[in-house]
Amino acid sequence: METDDIDNTKINNIINQGLRDLASRFRWSWLQTTATIAVSSGTRSYALPTDFQYMHSVIRADSKTRLRAVAPVKALGSYGDDFPTGTAGGYYLWGSTLFLTRDPDSNETLNLFYYQAPTVLSNDTDSPGFDSQFHLILADYATSKIWEREEDFVKAKASEQRFDDGVEQMARWYQDRSEDMPMILGEEPTIRATISNMPWLSDAGIL
Repeated sequence: METDDIDNTKINNIINQGLRDLASRFRWSWLQTTATIAVSSGTRSYALPTDFQYMHSVIRADSKTRLRAVAPVKALGSYGDDFPTGTAGGYYLWGSTLFLTRDPDSNETLNLFYYQAPTVLSNDTDSPGFDSQFHLILADYATSKIWEREEDFVKAKASEQRFDDGVEQMARWYQDRSEDMPMILGEEPTIRATISNMPWLSDAGIL
């Protein structure tokens, strides 16, 4: 494999591409995080956190009630841009913005529980956020892309398969440490919020 003409920047870009691919495969516990939104009366839209990737839930800080996720086409089809005033029972996402399904008539705080995008690796000393025993998975991804560049598609496919197998092994390892399997992309959310399987909700005072 010839890598002399591939500089560190290109290699880092390939590795980060693999990191984003890996992060998109499951709802990983190592990407779980929280944030708050300070809702102001009369303001229906709020910027999502800059590291936002997927929403888990939006919960009122005072009543601990959960807002329903609504499809944008349904919300906009019902009200257009003329939403009624009151306490929102739901929300929808559009681009990098969260919209409430009511024009709020009071101030409140919302707790966001979401999956963040992985932090890209910039330096040789940087480490990805998941357990160190699986770090070499990213090397398999990079190797597959370099073999593709060399047009050795047999070796590229073999490295790609090692990457896929490693991701599946990693998912099983994380599954053994939680009650629920990380949600696969495309699945409908099935939330069983208990302190044992979602301690981050307890830490935030939700459970």
